[in-house]
Amino acid sequence: MAKRGRSTIAGNSFEALIGAMYRDSGLEATRALILGVTEGKIQQVIENPQVSEESNPKGRLLEIFQSQFNDILPRYDHFEECGPPHAKTFSCRVLAKMKELGVGEGNTKKEAEAAASRKALQWLKEKCPDCF
Repeated sequence: MAKRGRSTIAGNSFEALIGAMYRDSGLEATRALILGVTEGKIQQVIENPQVSEESNPKGRLLEIFQSQFNDILPRYDHFEECGPPHAKTFSCRVLAKMKELGVGEGNTKKEAEAAASRKALQWLKEKCPDCF
């Protein structure tokens, strides 16, 4: 199974565990589990936002737009699909106020959005270093 598949299954399983624990044991027990599992990771992301950019570029781009550009939000345009059904390549661009900030490709639409977000983050670092 591909790494992406295992990661998705693990994430979905953890989410189900959290939901079941909340229903069975309540908020405090669930909070203790979440904090125990994520111990250190939250502080790491706070202290090193680069980790967030690498693991979740789309989320990081959204955070920057929400904190710096008021009502302007990035929009994703999936403009091309190439290849046979079993091996497609998707192309996506990220736009803000009709300006293209980055273009990316990937084997899934999600990967293409992440690649476009990385390019947009690079562009923003050049054009607006104070935004970081």
